[in-house]
Amino acid sequence: VIKTYAQIDENTALAYPDINASADYTRIGNILEYEFNGRKFSFIPEDNYKIDLNIKQKIYSPQLFEAIKASKSFAKTSEVQIEIVKSETVNEVKKAYYFLLLAKKQIKINEESISQLQMNVEDIKKRLKVGMITDYDLLRAEVQLANAMPALTKTKNDYEIAKTSLKLVMGMEPSSSIKIDGKLIYLPLKIT
Repeated sequence: VIKTYAQIDENTALAYPDINASADYTRIGNILEYEFNGRKFSFIPEDNYKIDLNIKQKIYSPQLFEAIKASKSFAKTSEVQIEIVKSETVNEVKKAYYFLLLAKKQIKINEESISQLQMNVEDIKKRLKVGMITDYDLLRAEVQLANAMPALTKTKNDYEIAKTSLKLVMGMEPSSSIKIDGKLIYLPLKIT
Protein backbone atom coordinates (compact mmCIF):
# COMPACT_ATOMS: atom_id res chain seq x y z
CA VAL A 1 0.00 0.00 0.00
CA ILE A 2 2.86 2.37 0.86
CA LYS A 3 4.52 1.55 -2.47
CA THR A 4 1.33 2.30 -4.42
CA TYR A 5 0.97 5.69 -2.73
CA ALA A 6 4.60 6.42 -3.57
CA GLN A 7 3.72 5.67 -7.21
CA ILE A 8 0.95 8.28 -7.05
CA ASP A 9 3.47 10.85 -5.80
CA GLU A 10 5.94 9.82 -8.48
CA ASN A 11 3.41 10.15 -11.29
CA THR A 12 2.05 13.43 -9.91
CA ALA A 13 5.58 14.85 -9.72
CA LEU A 14 5.85 14.49 -13.51
CA ALA A 15 3.03 17.03 -13.85
CA TYR A 16 4.85 19.67 -11.78
CA PRO A 17 6.84 22.43 -13.48
CA ASP A 18 10.43 21.62 -14.36
CA ILE A 19 12.73 24.47 -13.36
CA ASN A 20 16.36 24.73 -14.46
CA ALA A 21 18.69 27.55 -13.50
CA SER A 22 22.30 28.22 -14.37
CA ALA A 23 24.78 31.04 -13.81
CA ASP A 24 28.12 31.77 -15.48
CA TYR A 25 30.86 34.25 -14.75
CA THR A 26 33.70 34.95 -17.14
CA ARG A 27 36.55 37.40 -16.65
CA ILE A 28 38.35 38.43 -19.79
CA GLY A 29 41.78 39.89 -19.39
CA ASN A 30 43.85 41.99 -21.81
CA ILE A 31 40.97 43.48 -23.68
CA LEU A 32 41.42 46.22 -26.17
CA GLU A 33 40.53 49.66 -24.91
CA TYR A 34 39.76 52.60 -27.12
CA GLU A 35 40.16 56.24 -26.28
CA PHE A 36 37.71 58.86 -27.42
CA ASN A 37 37.63 62.45 -26.23
CA GLY A 38 39.89 61.58 -23.34
CA ARG A 39 37.78 58.73 -22.15
CA LYS A 40 38.75 55.06 -22.35
CA PHE A 41 36.22 52.41 -23.26
CA SER A 42 36.01 48.87 -24.67
CA PHE A 43 33.39 46.96 -26.63
CA ILE A 44 33.72 43.83 -24.44
CA PRO A 45 33.35 44.15 -20.66
CA GLU A 46 36.08 42.73 -18.49
CA ASP A 47 33.58 40.92 -16.16
CA ASN A 48 30.84 38.92 -17.92
CA TYR A 49 27.78 37.49 -16.06
CA LYS A 50 25.17 35.18 -17.50
CA ILE A 51 22.05 33.90 -15.70
CA ASP A 52 19.58 31.45 -17.31
CA LEU A 53 16.25 30.40 -15.85
CA ASN A 54 14.06 27.86 -17.72
CA ILE A 55 10.60 26.75 -16.63
CA LYS A 56 8.76 23.93 -18.44
CA GLN A 57 5.19 23.01 -17.59
CA LYS A 58 3.14 20.26 -19.20
CA ILE A 59 -0.23 21.77 -19.94
CA TYR A 60 -1.86 18.69 -21.36
CA SER A 61 -0.54 15.12 -21.32
CA PRO A 62 -3.18 12.37 -21.58
CA GLN A 63 -0.66 9.62 -20.80
CA LEU A 64 0.44 11.37 -17.61
CA PHE A 65 -3.11 12.01 -16.39
CA GLU A 66 -4.08 8.41 -17.12
CA ALA A 67 -1.00 7.19 -15.22
CA ILE A 68 -2.03 9.27 -12.20
CA LYS A 69 -5.60 7.90 -12.36
CA ALA A 70 -4.30 4.34 -12.73
CA SER A 71 -1.93 4.67 -9.78
CA LYS A 72 -4.76 6.07 -7.59
CA SER A 73 -7.01 3.18 -8.61
CA PHE A 74 -4.21 0.69 -7.92
CA ALA A 75 -3.68 2.23 -4.45
CA LYS A 76 -7.37 1.84 -3.62
CA THR A 77 -7.26 -1.77 -4.84
CA SER A 78 -4.26 -2.41 -2.59
CA GLU A 79 -6.14 -0.99 0.40
CA VAL A 80 -9.10 -3.23 -0.32
CA GLN A 81 -6.81 -6.24 -0.69
CA ILE A 82 -5.15 -5.57 2.66
CA GLU A 83 -8.58 -5.30 4.31
CA ILE A 84 -9.53 -8.64 2.74
CA VAL A 85 -6.36 -10.23 4.12
CA LYS A 86 -7.06 -8.75 7.56
CA SER A 87 -10.63 -10.05 7.63
CA GLU A 88 -9.53 -13.48 6.35
CA THR A 89 -6.91 -13.64 9.10
CA VAL A 90 -9.46 -12.70 11.76
CA ASN A 91 -11.83 -15.34 10.36
CA GLU A 92 -9.10 -18.01 10.42
CA VAL A 93 -8.19 -17.14 14.03
CA LYS A 94 -11.87 -17.33 15.06
CA LYS A 95 -12.30 -20.69 13.32
CA ALA A 96 -9.18 -22.10 14.97
CA TYR A 97 -10.30 -20.75 18.37
CA TYR A 98 -13.78 -22.28 18.15
CA PHE A 99 -12.34 -25.56 16.85
CA LEU A 100 -10.10 -25.60 19.94
CA LEU A 101 -13.08 -24.92 22.23
CA LEU A 102 -15.01 -27.70 20.49
CA ALA A 103 -12.13 -30.15 20.89
CA LYS A 104 -11.85 -29.22 24.58
CA LYS A 105 -15.59 -29.79 25.05
CA GLN A 106 -15.43 -33.14 23.21
CA ILE A 107 -12.69 -34.32 25.57
CA LYS A 108 -14.91 -33.53 28.54
CA ILE A 109 -17.88 -35.31 26.92
CA ASN A 110 -15.78 -38.41 26.13
CA GLU A 111 -14.35 -38.46 29.66
CA GLU A 112 -17.86 -38.25 31.12
CA SER A 113 -18.99 -41.02 28.77
CA ILE A 114 -16.11 -43.25 29.84
CA SER A 115 -16.83 -42.47 33.48
CA GLN A 116 -20.47 -43.41 32.93
CA LEU A 117 -19.46 -46.64 31.16
CA GLN A 118 -17.07 -47.52 34.03
CA MET A 119 -19.85 -46.98 36.57
CA ASN A 120 -22.11 -49.17 34.38
CA VAL A 121 -19.49 -51.96 34.32
CA GLU A 122 -19.16 -51.78 38.13
CA ASP A 123 -22.94 -51.89 38.48
CA ILE A 124 -23.18 -54.89 36.15
CA LYS A 125 -20.46 -56.71 38.15
CA LYS A 126 -22.51 -56.19 41.33
CA ARG A 127 -25.65 -57.47 39.63
CA LEU A 128 -23.75 -60.47 38.25
CA LYS A 129 -22.65 -61.42 41.77
CA VAL A 130 -26.26 -61.58 42.94
CA GLY A 131 -27.32 -63.42 39.78
CA MET A 132 -29.54 -60.77 38.27
CA ILE A 133 -27.75 -60.73 34.86
CA THR A 134 -25.51 -62.96 32.77
CA ASP A 135 -21.82 -62.88 31.83
CA TYR A 136 -22.86 -61.75 28.38
CA ASP A 137 -24.16 -58.43 29.78
CA LEU A 138 -20.84 -57.82 31.57
CA LEU A 139 -18.89 -58.65 28.43
CA ARG A 140 -21.04 -56.28 26.37
CA ALA A 141 -20.50 -53.43 28.89
CA GLU A 142 -16.73 -54.01 28.95
CA VAL A 143 -16.61 -53.95 25.12
CA GLN A 144 -18.51 -50.66 25.09
CA LEU A 145 -16.00 -49.24 27.59
CA ALA A 146 -13.05 -50.48 25.52
CA ASN A 147 -14.57 -49.00 22.33
CA ALA A 148 -14.93 -45.59 23.99
CA MET A 149 -11.20 -45.35 24.86
CA PRO A 150 -9.91 -44.70 21.30
CA ALA A 151 -12.46 -41.92 20.85
CA LEU A 152 -11.03 -40.16 23.92
CA THR A 153 -7.49 -40.53 22.56
CA LYS A 154 -8.61 -39.15 19.19
CA THR A 155 -10.29 -36.13 20.78
CA LYS A 156 -7.15 -35.43 22.86
CA ASN A 157 -5.09 -35.55 19.66
CA ASP A 158 -7.60 -33.26 17.95
CA TYR A 159 -7.23 -30.83 20.87
CA GLU A 160 -3.44 -30.72 20.47
CA ILE A 161 -3.79 -30.22 16.71
CA ALA A 162 -6.29 -27.42 17.27
CA LYS A 163 -3.96 -25.75 19.77
CA THR A 164 -1.04 -25.89 17.33
CA SER A 165 -3.25 -24.65 14.50
CA LEU A 166 -4.41 -21.65 16.55
CA LYS A 167 -0.81 -20.77 17.43
CA LEU A 168 0.24 -20.94 13.79
CA VAL A 169 -2.67 -18.82 12.56
CA MET A 170 -1.85 -16.20 15.20
CA GLY A 171 1.83 -16.25 14.24
CA MET A 172 3.04 -17.79 17.50
CA GLU A 173 5.77 -20.36 17.91
CA PRO A 174 4.33 -23.89 18.11
CA SER A 175 6.35 -24.52 21.29
CA SER A 176 4.92 -21.50 23.13
CA SER A 177 2.27 -22.02 25.78
CA ILE A 178 -1.29 -20.87 25.33
CA LYS A 179 -4.23 -20.64 27.72
CA ILE A 180 -7.73 -20.64 26.29
CA ASP A 181 -10.52 -18.86 28.10
CA GLY A 182 -14.05 -19.30 26.88
CA LYS A 183 -16.69 -21.93 26.34
CA LEU A 184 -19.26 -23.00 23.85
CA ILE A 185 -22.77 -22.02 24.85
CA TYR A 186 -25.93 -23.43 23.34
CA LEU A 187 -28.23 -20.67 22.12
CA PRO A 188 -31.50 -22.02 20.76
CA LEU A 189 -32.57 -20.55 17.44
CA LYS A 190 -35.97 -18.92 17.60
CA ILE A 191 -37.69 -18.77 14.22
CA THR A 192 -40.74 -16.55 13.86
